[in-house]
Amino acid sequence: MTQSVRSVAIVGAGFCGTVMAINLLRLSGNEPLQVVLIDRERTARGTAFADRPYPYLLNVPAGRLSATSAEPLEFVMYARQRRPDVTTADFLPRSLYGEYLESTLLAAELASPVAQLRQVNG
Repeated sequence: MTQSVRSVAIVGAGFCGTVMAINLLRLSGNEPLQVVLIDRERTARGTAFADRPYPYLLNVPAGRLSATSAEPLEFVMYARQRRPDVTTADFLPRSLYGEYLESTLLAAELASPVAQLRQVNG
């Protein structure tokens, strides 16, 4: 007997859509799942976290920006890979947060044994 694959479509790959996809991939367990992430922009970037010539800063300190409550300092640890002097109180560039979300999404996709991520530009 074959097991059917559930599909979840997420329209919008900004912060909310990307974090939803990350959590679905992480929490899928052994249940086959296909996550379809649909956006017309670059995943995890959109307007808020796009690369800019000037480093626009986040409006929340780094220590409060983890994509998951299970790892409250995940973003700080990611940022320290680029800048070892980062503290939880720092206001970091928005583009760095976009990189973090992209990296976290990729890690969740690679770590999931049965869930698949499909990104659609549209």
